[in-house]
Amino acid sequence: MLSYTHIVMGVSASLALIDPNNKAQSLVVIGAASVGSIASDLDVKINKYSIDALYGRIMVMAILALVALIDMKQRLGIYNYYMDLKGPMLYIGMFSFALVILGCIFSSHRGFSHSFLALGLSTLSLVLIDQLLALAFAIAFFSHLLLDFLNKGKIKLLFPAKAGFCLNLFYSSKIANKIFFVIGCVILVKLLLIYL
Repeated sequence: MLSYTHIVMGVSASLALIDPNNKAQSLVVIGAASVGSIASDLDVKINKYSIDALYGRIMVMAILALVALIDMKQRLGIYNYYMDLKGPMLYIGMFSFALVILGCIFSSHRGFSHSFLALGLSTLSLVLIDQLLALAFAIAFFSHLLLDFLNKGKIKLLFPAKAGFCLNLFYSSKIANKIFFVIGCVILVKLLLIYL
């Protein structure tokens, strides 16, 4: 699937499964899920054939900027909460998360970055920082794996094993992508009306 579909589906799934208690939690979920929804595709090198990956990264940066702006304007305390976190677990979590993300960036496409290993390591790293952040990221990351598993391109879910898996149902940029995107948008709009 394309980046915008991964983002919509990942954020929708995270909001629906987490059921945040307030606007601040909702915004944390939206921000973390947007990152988790495209983290698997950080292995895509940007060029004229993979412009979708660039668009996805731009969309996530825009979502994070919007979350920060809402937090600042409405004084929800999200920024202050994360800036006040201290201690060795925070630094271990940040360092290990950065290592996993670097592993994703430098892996072959649909290799390590599309594996349960990457999902587990990144989630464990984020748990050391904040459980809500980790859960939202993990749900969105998993939704990315699930959507790509439906595609015709194999993903290495059990990396470092060399075998790739897919259900071979859809092409990633054809009609199925549009259907999942529309379904995701309908769900996301309903959830945003509830949580924001």
